[in-house]
Amino acid sequence: HPELFSPSSHPASVEVGLEQQSFTTYEGAGSTEVCVRIERGGFPTTQPFSLLVSTQDASATAPSDYLALSDVIIGPFTASNTVQCFSVTIVRDAVCEGEVDEEGYPRPEVFSAIVRSEEGSSVEVRGSSSVATITIEEAAECIPVVVGFDQVSYTARETDEPLGVVVNVSSPVVLRRNVTITVQTVPGTATPNVDYLASSLTVQLSNNQRTLPLSLLIADDGICDSSPRETLQIRLSSSDPNVTLSPGVASVTILDSPPCVPGTVRFQQTSFVSSEEVGWAVVCASFSSPPSSSSSSFSLTLSTYDITARAGEDYVSVSRDLSFGPNVTQQCQLLLLVQDSRCEATMTESFGLKLTSTENGRTAIQDSASVVIYDSPECITVRTGFEEVVYALGESSGSVVVCAEILSPAVAEREFFLLLSSSNRDAVAGEDYTGLQDVPLGPFSLSQRRNCLSVSVTDDGICEEPEESFVLSLTTDDEFIDISRDSVTVYIEDGLEIECVQVSCGFEGSTSYIVQETSGEFELCVGVYPALRFNFTVNLTTVDGSATSGSDYAPVSEMLEFAPGVQRHCVSITILNDQES
Repeated sequence: HPELFSPSSHPASVEVGLEQQSFTTYEGAGSTEVCVRIERGGFPTTQPFSLLVSTQDASATAPSDYLALSDVIIGPFTASNTVQCFSVTIVRDAVCEGEVDEEGYPRPEVFSAIVRSEEGSSVEVRGSSSVATITIEEAAECIPVVVGFDQVSYTARETDEPLGVVVNVSSPVVLRRNVTITVQTVPGTATPNVDYLASSLTVQLSNNQRTLPLSLLIADDGICDSSPRETLQIRLSSSDPNVTLSPGVASVTILDSPPCVPGTVRFQQTSFVSSEEVGWAVVCASFSSPPSSSSSSFSLTLSTYDITARAGEDYVSVSRDLSFGPNVTQQCQLLLLVQDSRCEATMTESFGLKLTSTENGRTAIQDSASVVIYDSPECITVRTGFEEVVYALGESSGSVVVCAEILSPAVAEREFFLLLSSSNRDAVAGEDYTGLQDVPLGPFSLSQRRNCLSVSVTDDGICEEPEESFVLSLTTDDEFIDISRDSVTVYIEDGLEIECVQVSCGFEGSTSYIVQETSGEFELCVGVYPALRFNFTVNLTTVDGSATSGSDYAPVSEMLEFAPGVQRHCVSITILNDQES
């Protein structure tokens, strides 16, 4: 029957072939594209048709990990257009998943995309390749990265080329991001910028970079170190929480270079001290670690060089060979100093010492030291003391100011303090004055030759006490300071307070005066005794007798101020002529 063979009455059998059945993407990718290819079979059809695509959760779930598709139409497919693609949106959830594999790396998540025919379609989908598995790897920043040195220790010699250091980067998957690390040198026994170039370098490892070569500059300091090996560290650091540093620290050992001698020869002191007055200094060098009996003899050169002292002016320069060996483990030399009769600003001068060895034209410093020369005693010692040896004041004065000064004509260019303390005699600290114990007084210097300090005195309000006193003393721990006037006595006099002094006050001359109306005025004087050390006031007022103020005389009411030491005040009184008999 013809209808049995009609294309519309029998569904067409269609092979659906996904171009890939497995897709891998990652959270930061945004989306992934899946393409479907149609291979026709069974009864052919010339009509366009579409297919439906849906997604299905597995370990990845919609919508937290991707945006689900539900019967989304793709097409139309035609005889000339047999490939159609669709996209699945991948969600960046900003969460690093907690599930990890046996190596500690985050497990990827998966879901499926399924292609089928539309309901009632004349096209029937068949074939196992109609299902695609999509794998979502973690976001790039969640993928753990291991960064570390290729070795845990390196060795270099001072004369070598720069030390090569390699940093390795490893990750279980393709690294889709940059990694920032900091490489920093950390000193050990090696001295930064003397034995090696100190550095702190922040570098960015580019996308999927697996190695980072670095160079560490080793310096030839020309010095034979106390240990033939000096060390430092190189450390890695990163603020990225998903970067593991292993090994993050590597040690570097720097070996001395020839011509450093066998055994270790050192000056016995780093600083030798003498003075111009002595005129010489003895310096000694010896093995700090004795050589073996089989060691051969060798020579080192002892030489001097200027620091603040000048050769020929302050000392006699030398350059001498010193021999050492199994039976000679110490050498001492006498160096001459010059007394220049000049006071140095800093009281001392110094020059340097070097022990050097030479091999094949190359010289290395085995050790170094210095000689400190002190000035002559007259230049070093500073004489100081109190300005006065006795102070006197009244109880009501409140305080006494005591001063100390530099008495030497020449002073070294340095600062120093003196210590001021008090001790009781008749006066008692805390009752009559404020006690002192090692109170700093200063600083004294070339430009500040005088310093003062106020000491409080207490008024106990008791008159007719005997004279009281206490002592102030100056001390110092500086052996180059001579305190020639080291104490002063402070006397507290009770009779200097106004309430404790008996003062005589009165008119001078007669207590009775005769004047003529026509005389105009006369002078009246008032005196006090004794002479006082404080201000004293007397009120002078006229009082009528048979004479009337205003008609017979001009009234007077005046306060007479007696300053300290003033004992006499005079006042003029005006007589009025009233023309009456």
